[in-house]
Amino acid sequence: LQTLNPFAQQEAETINQCLGVKCMGDHNGCYVTNISNSDYIKVRNVDFGSDGANYFTARVRVEKKCTLMVRTGSRSGTVVGRIPMEPTNGEWTDVSAELTTVITGVKDLFFTFVGSGTSLFDFDSWQFGDKSTGIDGAVHLKNKEEIKEDNVYDLGGRRVARPGKGIYIE
Repeated sequence: LQTLNPFAQQEAETINQCLGVKCMGDHNGCYVTNISNSDYIKVRNVDFGSDGANYFTARVRVEKKCTLMVRTGSRSGTVVGRIPMEPTNGEWTDVSAELTTVITGVKDLFFTFVGSGTSLFDFDSWQFGDKSTGIDGAVHLKNKEEIKEDNVYDLGGRRVARPGKGIYIE
């Protein structure tokens, strides 16, 4: 099996295993629907690489107040992301959240859902990223080779493996 790139937009119907959900669509595209409390979607072999991801975005159409949770390892595994959602009046919208921990390496992902009742929302696509802290170029040294990978941090206090993408701490 090949691994899946989470940094490219993925269709929500990219499913290895699921419970309760259905896929709907036509020649214009598909989406996951019929999402109810305790349903889940598993996506296998997602490769976050060594730098990892700290941000998650999903395209949704929300019918009822609910929460989308991102987990690793199993459907009851560690929650690394949580997006509370409000109804969108039938419109597709993007919702995002910073992850509670950076996800690295190859992982099995589980999207789990919490809310009252059935048909909570429709799920079209998802994507992970490394949300910029807006501090690119904040390091002003005469010789950038002086920067060591083990002492560059983002504003959240996480070590950054790419010099020039964080704050240099002497």
